[in-house]
Amino acid sequence: MAAESQTADPRRLEGIVLKLLLDAHPTPVAEADLVRSLDDGTDDVEIGGAVEVAVRGLRDSGLANVADGLIFPTIAAVQLDQLLAD
Repeated sequence: MAAESQTADPRRLEGIVLKLLLDAHPTPVAEADLVRSLDDGTDDVEIGGAVEVAVRGLRDSGLANVADGLIFPTIAAVQLDQLLAD
């Protein structure tokens, strides 16, 4: 995915970031690792800022927690993911 398409729609990027967090669960993920996962080599600053906004949106929505620089999905996000997978 191109960085431009990932950062163009903030809600879509929130979904991508949440999927990465759920895939890594129960291991928390550093924001820098999320940026590396999404980086296609075009603009680290743009991607980094967009990831920061996406993480903040997920946190404010109750879908992610941030502690000591690590990000992880909330219990509610994990349970919803499991329900939708069944």
